[in-house]
Amino acid sequence: MIFERDIIVFLQSLSSSFLDGLMKVVAYIFDWPQVVALGIILLMFKKNKQALFFLILEGVGLLFQVVLKAIISRPRPYLTYPEIINILQASNSSFPSGHSITCMMAIIMLWVMIYESKMKKTARRVSYCGLVLASLLCAFNRMYLGQHYLTDVLGGFTIALILGLLIIKFAYFKSFNKNRINAQ
Repeated sequence: MIFERDIIVFLQSLSSSFLDGLMKVVAYIFDWPQVVALGIILLMFKKNKQALFFLILEGVGLLFQVVLKAIISRPRPYLTYPEIINILQASNSSFPSGHSITCMMAIIMLWVMIYESKMKKTARRVSYCGLVLASLLCAFNRMYLGQHYLTDVLGGFTIALILGLLIIKFAYFKSFNKNRINAQ
C-alpha cells in the first residue's frame, strides 16, 4: 500500500548516523535479549509463576509468528520499494512483525505485574505510560529501519494482544485465583 510506503519514507527522512545507530540498538533490545533479560529478572526476584507465563507468552507468540510468516510470505518494504533503505539486515518475510509480537508480549506481562503490584496509583500510571511509550518506540523502530510496514507492526501487536490476553485470562489468573483459594 502506498500510504505505508510513504510512512516509512517519511520516517527515514529523519535519518542520521546517530538515529540509525540508536535504532539498531533498540531493535536488538526489542528482540530475544529482552525476553532473556526479563525472564532472568523475574527468576532473580523469585517470580517463578510470572517467569513461566512470560516464557509461555513468548513461545506462543514465536510459534504464531513463524507460521504466519511462512504462510503469508510478504516481502519486506526495502525489497518492494527501492526508495526505502535497508538500515538493518533482516531475514524471512515481513508480516507479522516478530519484534512487535515479542515486545507486546513483554508489555502484557509487565502490565499484569504492575496491576498485581502494591505500587502507588501515581507510580502505576507512570509505569503504564512507560509501557505505552515502549510500544510506540517499537513501532517507530520497525518502520524506521525499513523492516516492516505499519500493518506488519499493527498485526504483530494485535496477534500478541489477542493471544496474550487469552493466555492471561484463562491460564494465568485462573492459576493465581486457584493458588489463593488453596492458601486460605
